[in-house]
Amino acid sequence: MTTLTIELQPELYARLTQEAANVGHPIEKLIEETLSRRFLPAAPAGERERAMAVLREAGLLVELEPELKHLASQASMSLEEIHAVFTRTGGQSLSDLVQAQRGSKEKVALGIFKHPSSLSC
Repeated sequence: MTTLTIELQPELYARLTQEAANVGHPIEKLIEETLSRRFLPAAPAGERERAMAVLREAGLLVELEPELKHLASQASMSLEEIHAVFTRTGGQSLSDLVQAQRGSKEKVALGIFKHPSSLSC
């Protein structure tokens, strides 16, 4: 535990002393409890915030650097405009292009597993 020394105005110290006597606690405990209540850690409000907190703690979510935040704030294309660019470049969506480069899952599975009739015993 860390020790903190502070200087208080006499009137404030008198009020704290009186309140501590009223609740039956030492003044130090009263002040610690008051500070603890005042500075509670902020609890994530919703599911999204909780998920982001978990990802951040796991090191899987980081904040953008100031330069990247600035560049992102300068972005002027809407999602519709970006979609139009992809449409003009061949009509395939980005996910279709990625799937075409990877090959279909059926082809990958057939390449790994040979038909039982081709195996020699």
